[in-house]
Amino acid sequence: SVDPQAALREAAEKGFSSGATYSLELPPGEHWFELSVAAMPATSDGERRFILLARDITVRRRVELANQESEMQLRLVIHGGDIGFWDWDLVSGKLVVNDRWLVMLGLDPQGVAVDIDTWNARVHPDDVPKLVRLFEGAILDPAGSGGEVEIRARHSAGHYVWILDRFNVVARAADGAPLRVVGTHLEGHGPKTTLHAFLPNRDATGDRAVV
Repeated sequence: SVDPQAALREAAEKGFSSGATYSLELPPGEHWFELSVAAMPATSDGERRFILLARDITVRRRVELANQESEMQLRLVIHGGDIGFWDWDLVSGKLVVNDRWLVMLGLDPQGVAVDIDTWNARVHPDDVPKLVRLFEGAILDPAGSGGEVEIRARHSAGHYVWILDRFNVVARAADGAPLRVVGTHLEGHGPKTTLHAFLPNRDATGDRAVV
């Protein structure tokens, strides 16, 4: 809960305070507000004055809570199954993966950190064009939203493993530039065996972009 006195003290010291949030039980349920406080010139007798503004952020807060719940559910599914998970921040270049993603490629979960170059270096040369097409058409293109591709990736033991790579662009800048992409890896045994059941409506190139 918000501390009004703390917000007033900050406004008194800095001239302005914002970002404090609080909730109230109002029909038809809980509503969230963001409090902003601005210091005004004191009265002639030295009394401090403030302007308080409460902005309704209920919709934003409900979206945040729904996203948190969805992400938690997704992680429970991933950690409880045989699915590799990856989260790529295109601004910082940081790549976050789960243990299954690493084990699928023969990498030590307790080893050094990986980045997007780690993945690119392991893709079979014959499958690189597939990734390039999807990157340009489903990630760089502002109209793109996600896609899937079946590729071979080199295991640390030297052999190649078949992986179904599915992804979605979850954040874009105002100009459409991609900011964040998340996806999953599912290991299989080739395009005509195990993974076939997961790839309906495949095109002639063996990959399908969702736009």
